[in-house]
Amino acid sequence: ATKGREAALILYPVLSRWGLVVLAAVSTYARPEGGLGQAMTEGVSPGVTAGATVSALVLAAMVLGLQGVVLMAALAAVVIISSRYFRRKLGGITGDVLGAVNELGETLILAGVLLG
Repeated sequence: ATKGREAALILYPVLSRWGLVVLAAVSTYARPEGGLGQAMTEGVSPGVTAGATVSALVLAAMVLGLQGVVLMAALAAVVIISSRYFRRKLGGITGDVLGAVNELGETLILAGVLLG
């Protein structure tokens, strides 16, 4: 596996977007009138989620080995917690929530690579 901080440049955008696929898969859309994020929550099937997960897992393992897999698991936990939080606060997720969780995911992965 490729080691070093430069690995984060490959991994962080992929894993953060994978986190959005998972978030959309486990969440409902909050706004009854619809919005830009609604297509994401309605368009993510179990097959799409599984494909994204396998792809991200393979890349994480190839780039960072076990550390990449651990970072992916940490991101999954953050995504699930975020889904539950926004379900309570907003009744689901919105496009803004997707954007915020993306930034959170990127930060988590970059910090994890730097600390690892």
